[in-house]
Amino acid sequence: MEAPLWQQIEWGKAISNSSDGESVLSLFAAEGSRFNTRNLANAASRMAKAFGGSGGPHLLLLRDDERAKALARACRRRIREFNPQDLATTWASFAKFNIEVNEDARRLFDVVVDSRELSQFDAQELATTIWAFACAGRFPESLFTAAAELAVPLVDDMTAPSLANSTWAYAKAGLRAPLFFMAVADAFPRKSKRTPQDLTNAAWAFAKLGVEAPRLFGDIADDAAAAGSLASFEPQHLANLAWAFAKAGIEVRQLFGCIAESAIARIRDFKPQEVANISWAFATASVRAPRLFAAIADAASCVVVTHALCRPPHVAITAWAFAKVGGAPRFFQEVEPFVVARVRDFNERDLANTAWAFAKANRTAPRVFDRIAAVATPRLSDFNTQDLANTAWAFAKSNYPAPRLYHVLAKVIRAKRLDAFLTSQLTTIAWAFATAGVEAPRLFRAIAEVAPSRVPSLDAKVLSNVAWSFATAGVEAPDLFQIIAAAVKTRLFEFDTSYLSSTAWAFSMAVVSAPDLFDAIASEAGKKLDDFAPADLANMAWAFASADWTTDPAFLKNIQATAVKKLKTFVDRNLSQLHLVLLHCRLSFPPDIAWPLDDFRATLLDAYKCSEPRPSRFQQDVAEVLDRIRWNYNFEHLTADGLSLDMAQPDTLCAIEVDGPTHYLRSTQRVLNAQTRLKSRLLKALGWGVSRVPSFEWELIDGDLDKQDAYVKRKIKLAMASARHGGRSVSSVATAQALQAATTLRTGTPPSAMMMMMMTTAAEEPATASAMGAPPSLKRAPSQPLQKPAKKKQSPPAIKKKLKSTSTSLLLSFVPTNSSHEPLEDVMMM
Repeated sequence: MEAPLWQQIEWGKAISNSSDGESVLSLFAAEGSRFNTRNLANAASRMAKAFGGSGGPHLLLLRDDERAKALARACRRRIREFNPQDLATTWASFAKFNIEVNEDARRLFDVVVDSRELSQFDAQELATTIWAFACAGRFPESLFTAAAELAVPLVDDMTAPSLANSTWAYAKAGLRAPLFFMAVADAFPRKSKRTPQDLTNAAWAFAKLGVEAPRLFGDIADDAAAAGSLASFEPQHLANLAWAFAKAGIEVRQLFGCIAESAIARIRDFKPQEVANISWAFATASVRAPRLFAAIADAASCVVVTHALCRPPHVAITAWAFAKVGGAPRFFQEVEPFVVARVRDFNERDLANTAWAFAKANRTAPRVFDRIAAVATPRLSDFNTQDLANTAWAFAKSNYPAPRLYHVLAKVIRAKRLDAFLTSQLTTIAWAFATAGVEAPRLFRAIAEVAPSRVPSLDAKVLSNVAWSFATAGVEAPDLFQIIAAAVKTRLFEFDTSYLSSTAWAFSMAVVSAPDLFDAIASEAGKKLDDFAPADLANMAWAFASADWTTDPAFLKNIQATAVKKLKTFVDRNLSQLHLVLLHCRLSFPPDIAWPLDDFRATLLDAYKCSEPRPSRFQQDVAEVLDRIRWNYNFEHLTADGLSLDMAQPDTLCAIEVDGPTHYLRSTQRVLNAQTRLKSRLLKALGWGVSRVPSFEWELIDGDLDKQDAYVKRKIKLAMASARHGGRSVSSVATAQALQAATTLRTGTPPSAMMMMMMTTAAEEPATASAMGAPPSLKRAPSQPLQKPAKKKQSPPAIKKKLKSTSTSLLLSFVPTNSSHEPLEDVMMM
């Protein structure tokens, strides 16, 4: 039974005047059974002010303190007797504790309040109720919807804290209330006495829900950036305010500058989450703040990695931000031990973001990538599409070998519905597998199936990258390439020189016939040849030669003339490409055409003939058969034009070429690749009869000597039948003279007449890189040196024990830097 009114008034005064929560709980323990609803609400409010939100042991007060548990039980039993003010007060009080440890406290928030009951609440009570439910993690949609409708006409009666807390609650719940937010956006700038917490909460809520309110954000920016205003902001306020403006996409340089200066002075007071929020904000807003990031790096040890509140998401997001802005490398030195030690605690997004950050920052950290690969591989099926793409990109960019991870990645990606992937994610995945040199033909074919409908919407860079990826992976996708060709032809004006070069290279390497595309590229590239970097120019020239393009000799002459002007800047690899280009031109067009590179034939030939012989076991096996059947030949014969032949008879112009798997597109092992096709076409034009011995045919003979002999004899007959002694050769008198001069210069001895005609030598065929086009580097670094390993040839899997691989396709990788290859935002919550 309730005590009389006079007693309630006395208890009320005692509760209000209490200086600590203990006295209130003691009073309730003694007299609480006789409290009226107002004193129950006031006792809960006083308990919350004393203990609520303070953390530590008080967080579990409702579990461990019998008096607090009794108060929760009493409030729950009489909740239906409370008036709106007492209801709002009680909910707000218990929301400051962990209600999950007390059933009575939980059930307080299970009370159903309909719109009729809510209509009795005033503006402050509505705001307090919504805030309390959000704090308690309870988001009944009916309650929030009804409260928003009722609050719209009451916003002018709400204080700045009430408006800010209400919008914060809706953002926390993830519930949009457009009319209410529109009313708040109009009313909030008119409110006085706005605290840093109010400004931050309002900005955070609007940004979190993506509600556009330029006037509101402008007002908050002006208020926050006012002289000395940010001095009163706590680190959390600074971090969340920056986060909100970055998330909303509102760039206020003055505000960000003020936030940076204020944060630098107090960076050691920041908690790890605040460090993550503010670094993410500046990186996302693309605001340069080198002093801020330097301060974070200097303090990283104490404010991030060794801080008691540091969690994997804080490290992952901060690392992401540092990589995005090119921040201080020492930050990665500080966090690397944390990542290695705690990587098993990282969730899927953390793993992907961390790998991306270390790769983007060009941080050589084998321990990090090794640990991430080990932990991520068995969990890849739980990664979302963006994290799968970012993980693939990171390992490819870092050039870290992770075959098992790539294998599982390909399997997981195929298992998902590829039409659920964003176009940017698919192009990133294709680029990553191509760059890493991982064979995944089924994955590429799956991408090729969903890609055609998306091609028309791709920009120039992505079109070029997609073609590059499929060509580099050696995957046949003729339908996709034809669709890309159609899109490229209508958009060539968007392509810069590197994309023009890359696209031509890709179509040539993919062995796709697209004469109209090459005509269009020639027309567009001819306008800006002087703008091409040396490597891009050589790659494009090689692509046109490889595609057997003969439409316009004037364009090829202009390419050569431009190359002559830049010849000193070309590396040997590019000079090797130009050598093949010159051969193509001289053999494909009338002999009376003077080509600008003619005067530099010796230089180009020297660059082309720079590799050491490295014959394969497969080649030696075929040579042994030729010995058995007594067919005389030169082993590793080099023609006067620098083209090598595995086994050749210079006097009859007959040759046998041995083709391991690297002579074919990787996904088929049946279609000759562009390098081999170009070389074959040049040899044929020079009159050579060449028979090819594919590894997949040789394997079927299975070591039977009689079958080997019969097989090779048939190949010799085919070669002899196709040889043309009258074949046109670039080794005309002028060419022979140039070769004689070059040979004399190198050896001091002029070549014999036979050498002048055939340059017969035991030299090895030039490195595969010299006989092919290198994919252009989209980093735009023409002075970047290009590595050139020696050529190798590879046997089919069934005879790997017997044959040594001696051919690799040297492909320059490029790193796409468009934002589609970066992680999605990892939103740090308040």
